[in-house]
Amino acid sequence: MATSQKEIKISFILRRRMRQKESKSSLSPYSRRKFHLIRNVCALAKFLMILFISIHVLAGPLMASQEVAILRPIDFAGEELHFDLKWQSIPAGKAVLKAVDNGDGTVTYILTAKSLAYIDFFYPVRIKIESTVNGETGEVFRYYKHAKEGWGKARVREVMFDPKKGIAKRVSLGKTVKTLHVPQGVQDPLSALYLYRIMASQGMKEFTAYITDGKRVIKSVVPALNQKEIETPAGRFKCVLLQPTMEGVGGLFTKSKGAKVKVWMSQNQWRIPVKLKSKVKIGHFVGILTKIIGH
Repeated sequence: MATSQKEIKISFILRRRMRQKESKSSLSPYSRRKFHLIRNVCALAKFLMILFISIHVLAGPLMASQEVAILRPIDFAGEELHFDLKWQSIPAGKAVLKAVDNGDGTVTYILTAKSLAYIDFFYPVRIKIESTVNGETGEVFRYYKHAKEGWGKARVREVMFDPKKGIAKRVSLGKTVKTLHVPQGVQDPLSALYLYRIMASQGMKEFTAYITDGKRVIKSVVPALNQKEIETPAGRFKCVLLQPTMEGVGGLFTKSKGAKVKVWMSQNQWRIPVKLKSKVKIGHFVGILTKIIGH
């Protein structure tokens, strides 16, 4: 009976394996160790090659997304920055700057500031500023400021924006008291700070923005000036100095005519305001970052 091709093939494979086994057994102990070492090195090289390819294929998209760090208003949601306020060099108050996701596609920036207890005996300060913006585009919808400085009455200002119509309405007790025609992309004094952070994340070296507080519209040109490392209770940061033009619009404190606002902004991914300095009617206030929540 003729031998089938399958049986011939099986016989050939068995003879080849026997020859390989005899060849290995005929090797000296040194040669066998050398043989096993070469085989292990080849296996290790193969493993490393597979690992290298896996890292580049799987982690490539993640690494690319980390390199592109262009910020949007919604990216600030959950961030909370705490500051110590000093008048001249005297501890005077605390401030908190935070961003809240409203869940409807908008984000509200909130700034609160209050004087310390011992300062309250002489000149109590309570300030709250809110700015509600589109979480993607940064268009402003509402600006609100409630400020009580000293023993006088609190000053309240509310401005409602209609980006499509290009108008901003200053509102008091539910009634419109003034309407301004504003350019596209106009900001309020608080949202402008976040816009500068967004522009910096885009690699811009000079920022331009239109700003209104409901009374008038100004064009603010902000050059990035000298760089400096600043030590704070929240850490050490490489910063760039910004000096926004805020002439004619109200900000955190009542400023003297022609006063300058200075902002030292970190050069990391989040472009955090690390130090702020603003001249007021008497002297100047300085805000130093003490704590970061949300990053």
